[in-house]
Amino acid sequence: RKYEDEVTDDQLSPPRPRSRRASLVESMYESTVISVGEEKKEKRKEISDYHWNMERKKLGFSKSSKNVQLANLVMERKSLSAVKFIQTHFNRKECFQYTHQDTEYNANLPRNKPCYCGAEESDHKIEAKETLIEQSRPYFQEETNENCVIKIEGVCIGDSVTDSLSDLISLPKPKDDKDPGKENAALTPDNGATTNIVSPSMKESSEKGKASNNRENYTWTESSSIQELPTNAYGTIEFGENLLKAAKYVRLADNSPMSSVKEYIVNYWNLMEPRPYLALSIVGGAKNFKMDGRNKEKFKAGIIAATRATNAWVLTSGTNTGVMKLVGEAVNDGQFLITEGDKIKRGLKAIGICPWGYIHGNNTLINENASEFNNVRYETNVEIKTKEPSPLNPHHTHFLMVDDGNRNRYGGYGLRNFKSEFEKMLMEPEPAGLGIPVVTLLLEGGTDAIFEVKENLAKGKPCVVIGGSGRAADILAYAQRNTIRDLVSGTFSLREGHIRHVENMLEESYGDKVTGILSDGRKKKFMTWIMECISYSDLIIVFDINKENNLDKKILSALLIGDDLTVQSQMYLSMVWNRVDIAEEKVFKNRNLVLHETDLYEVMIQSLLIDRMSFVELLVMNGFSMHKFLNVQRLRDLYNDAVIQHPHLLVQIERRVGPCTYIYLSTIHKLLIFFMKSHSHPLYEADIDPEEEGSKELRENCLKAFDLPFLELFIWSVLCNKPNLRSYFWAKSGSPLVAALFASSFYKTLTHLYKLSDTEQVRELKNEFLDKANHIMEIAYTKDQGKAMGLAEKKIERFGSRSLIKLSFISNLKSFIGNHPCQRIVQGTWRRGFWKIEPLMIILSIFCPLLVSSSAFTYIPLGDDGGPLDLWQKMYVFYRAPIVKYTSNLISYIFFLLLYTSVALFNFEWQYQDSEVVLYVWLLILILDELRELFSQPYSGCFPKLQGHLSNVWNKFDFIISFVAVLGFILKNYQLTFQVSRVLFAINCSLLYIRLFRVYHASWRLGPKLVVFQRMIPELVTFMLLLIIFILGYGTATQALLNPVREFHIEDLPQMIANIVYLPYWQMYGELSLESLENQDKTVCYEEDFCEDFTVYNHVTIFFLAIYMLVGNVMLLNLLIAIFTSVFEDVRENSKEVWKFEMYRLVEEYDRKPVLPVPFTIFEELYKLFRQILRTTCRREKENVDLTLARKIETLDLLENDSLNAYIIDKSEEENCKIKKKMSVIEEKMTKVLEYLDDTEKDDDRVNDWGEEFPAGVTPYSASSESNQKGKLQLNKITSDNYGEDESPSHMALEEGEEVADLLETSSFNTEQQISTRMKTIEESIADLEKNSSKALLKMDEIFLLMKKITNKSE
Repeated sequence: RKYEDEVTDDQLSPPRPRSRRASLVESMYESTVISVGEEKKEKRKEISDYHWNMERKKLGFSKSSKNVQLANLVMERKSLSAVKFIQTHFNRKECFQYTHQDTEYNANLPRNKPCYCGAEESDHKIEAKETLIEQSRPYFQEETNENCVIKIEGVCIGDSVTDSLSDLISLPKPKDDKDPGKENAALTPDNGATTNIVSPSMKESSEKGKASNNRENYTWTESSSIQELPTNAYGTIEFGENLLKAAKYVRLADNSPMSSVKEYIVNYWNLMEPRPYLALSIVGGAKNFKMDGRNKEKFKAGIIAATRATNAWVLTSGTNTGVMKLVGEAVNDGQFLITEGDKIKRGLKAIGICPWGYIHGNNTLINENASEFNNVRYETNVEIKTKEPSPLNPHHTHFLMVDDGNRNRYGGYGLRNFKSEFEKMLMEPEPAGLGIPVVTLLLEGGTDAIFEVKENLAKGKPCVVIGGSGRAADILAYAQRNTIRDLVSGTFSLREGHIRHVENMLEESYGDKVTGILSDGRKKKFMTWIMECISYSDLIIVFDINKENNLDKKILSALLIGDDLTVQSQMYLSMVWNRVDIAEEKVFKNRNLVLHETDLYEVMIQSLLIDRMSFVELLVMNGFSMHKFLNVQRLRDLYNDAVIQHPHLLVQIERRVGPCTYIYLSTIHKLLIFFMKSHSHPLYEADIDPEEEGSKELRENCLKAFDLPFLELFIWSVLCNKPNLRSYFWAKSGSPLVAALFASSFYKTLTHLYKLSDTEQVRELKNEFLDKANHIMEIAYTKDQGKAMGLAEKKIERFGSRSLIKLSFISNLKSFIGNHPCQRIVQGTWRRGFWKIEPLMIILSIFCPLLVSSSAFTYIPLGDDGGPLDLWQKMYVFYRAPIVKYTSNLISYIFFLLLYTSVALFNFEWQYQDSEVVLYVWLLILILDELRELFSQPYSGCFPKLQGHLSNVWNKFDFIISFVAVLGFILKNYQLTFQVSRVLFAINCSLLYIRLFRVYHASWRLGPKLVVFQRMIPELVTFMLLLIIFILGYGTATQALLNPVREFHIEDLPQMIANIVYLPYWQMYGELSLESLENQDKTVCYEEDFCEDFTVYNHVTIFFLAIYMLVGNVMLLNLLIAIFTSVFEDVRENSKEVWKFEMYRLVEEYDRKPVLPVPFTIFEELYKLFRQILRTTCRREKENVDLTLARKIETLDLLENDSLNAYIIDKSEEENCKIKKKMSVIEEKMTKVLEYLDDTEKDDDRVNDWGEEFPAGVTPYSASSESNQKGKLQLNKITSDNYGEDESPSHMALEEGEEVADLLETSSFNTEQQISTRMKTIEESIADLEKNSSKALLKMDEIFLLMKKITNKSE
């Protein structure tokens, strides 16, 4: 912030102590991409490389250019840099000494006797006992700045640096050039598998080892037998069943520095784009895990929702077994792609931290070429055996393959330690770590899962236990539910009587481990682990998968448990996850938390910037004061922060206002002037660059608050494109009509602010707010017609003291002027002061003023003190009414046309006649009156006034008439151009008659027809462009045959063009002129006695005419008729709306016109000038009516807000009606399903729908029956074939369809109680159908057909 250092200390909240977890969350708070300073600007749309090359190929260019080659070289060098980083930072571990252990050898296994490391003797190819890693590293040439000619993205490219990868990665050079093979052998790859290394210091021990093959005297130790070498496995894995994108992998030692791991996953794997807000560490069963279909879908749905809400990383062991396989399926179901230019990355990140030695087929992952990444085709469809290596899961995106030197055995200290350090690095604040909170998720699991949960809890990682999933999860869930807390010491312990039950659960789950000779010791150890776990009960959340839903809520709530997080941190995390339900439950319902409003200021700012409407609403509902929060400085900062996310606003500011590097509110003030034609707000105008004014005044203005903060935020949300917030702020703005008209004007004026492929979306936004304004006006009109009209006429001081109807007219919002209150205003203004007025009496009263007191006129009682009008007041009201001005100007214009026609027909001569002089004076006054209208436009500046004046087509017409009249008057004074002036005078006469169409706008019958006529003119021009091609083609061909020996003369050119164009044109209307298409008997002889007879061409010209008439008269004219018919149908619906708008324009025009018609307006203008002088010199006191008007405005505001509430209620009821209708349809379908279920219960047939007899003891259609399994397969096939990944049952809230599927899976259909229980669940979840009701109906149809097939066993 620019003025943060100027805020006094007493305005800031005092700092609070932070615990370890609180500092962790603060690290996330500081390092998240929500921090606007780090938000990347929106990238401009670029053409893809493939499209770019293809377009160059079509143009004849080469497929690539120097830039493309450089780009390819940059990518190549980046890949090289990654390889270099891997080989210099990551190692692998190999066992050098084969020593088998007979006690652990199982003769039934197909393998030979294994070593202590778990590998067979054939796998021990390295014979050296010790290895220097530095000697085995590939040699890299360091790049220096002196050799760098071109540097792109930090990579040096140029002639002085070699472009060959083989030259950049070279083998180590021997120190002794005489005999390098004997003394110090270089590292040579042996098919990428293993490497033989013999150093001088090991030569003797190696020879001894070769001399004696009996290694019985050798004692195997991990430190002496397992050594480190550079890693040799890195690249990508393509799974046959995963078609999205290849997974990345790297092999690294278990003791690899976490700083190197962090640098690699951030800089080379780019896992921080987009930034994750959570890491979900999965702990659970490996090979013996089973879960029924309903709970499996519920688990996957929760994982998908949690990871999508937070961009979470999912951490597993990466194998295709047990829990890891289920998590992989969930990731695959919820996976989506993110496109950034030509790059495509997966949205969900699943990282497998797996043991290298326990991966099936790990030898295929070893690189054949150490200088480049390996691309492996990996098969996962292999048989999984007990105590045998497991295949990788195909749905993981990244694999960290941890090598601790052990083979063919799972787990171990090395893997656990690496995973623990990796998660610790994730949790550490930046820059040491990544600032990502970690949550443990326990699903089923063995005793090692209990140990891992214990260790994670001790390190402050919260844990979500999936109760009902079995074994470890059920034990910890039961223990946690029966835990009590000592109020004195604050420790947790099991309640009395439950310890024995936990021991029994241990025996049932792990009978093989807690029975036998060592049962007491093992059971005691396991119980100790469990007791240590429940000592952190405040970090444990239990989710009962059989009874609860919304697993994602439990996962995200795990980080908010405990008392060491501030309210700001808890709200911030909930906001990042976009889970307002969690914030409401964990923060605002916690009475122990003390809410400080200043602590929530930053949360409010970030909620505004990332468009979190639900959180803004939650804060406001819980007492957050927007009046205290929003001042000038914060609003200015919001604009500058939001422009980073929405750069098109800055583009528009620079285009409409001028160069801008920092947005002040005065800049927004100028932009609003452009959109609304006028804007005035003292706080906006005072917020300017401190270099222009003193900083003291600016500082004082920065802390001033706004009277209507929600209206200011609504303007901000519209300008900065915050779609969720603008609807909320509109309802809270306090002036919904003004806000809606502002948004409509903005979207009407600006169709290229947002980066949209079609402006139709902007039109939809404009129509949305226009509909809101119209609905509110209509509701207010039904409540009180007079006050509704007052709402439309209420002046808005902020926008030039214009009324709402005036704002809509300036912004060209036709539909708002067409609503009932505005039309009542238009009609009232048209006959201002009259209840009733007769058109014929208007004409008579214009010439006889005393007739204004006749009974033909009914006046509104506007006299003094509300009484009737006297004679002079009636005359004043009569002549100032727009309808009277319109009539008088119409009479005047008719006399003007008669005079113009008389001069055009009889008196237009070289010498000026008296009537012509009078006509030119009249024209001059008309031009002056047009200029008066131009300068009276409600815009600031000459160009905006001219632009607004010419927005009316009739004003453009008047401009053309004035220009032609002036030009004709000038040309008349010269002999050479006198004839041209006569032509211009005649043209102007026709234009003046066409100008008489303007009168028709006052008629509700003729006005809409003019709109249709106006819309047909562009289509007529299009038709003429088509017709002229045929005219020129036919006319030129015909004239070439009729006059084949014509000589070219420049004076004959006009006649020749006339013959080519006019003759075909009139022929199209039936004037065929056949005699002109025939040549007379004429023959022309050339040299050598050759003569040409022109009469032969008569048959050809007639044929040309027939073709032309067929095309022009039949096809094109009918096409024009069809076009006009289509235009008429399209415009007919909107023609009345356009006519109402034009009628308002007409009323406004004549309301501003002088009382006297042209040419007598000159006298009235002189009178107004004299009156203005008198008012200036002899000013009298006026009655102060501002207080009375202020009270009336308060009443109008109350009506406006009451109408807004009614509008919101109406919309809510409308949506409820739609939902109820859809629910009734679903209820009918569910009734049919239950009827078929009842029929099934009564039927004892033992043959299913596939002709198979049920085995004895199996209930028909039970969960274990084979037919039911087929039914489940059919149901799964239906849902997978008809819905996409994002619309599958695990994603959609179609609880009723899933309940029926659950009936097929788990119910035996033997009792009505089970059915009624299921139906209650369906009724509770039926409210979730609002978003997916149409898909629910489709799914119910499919389920109904399936149930009919299953239950109709007699067929």
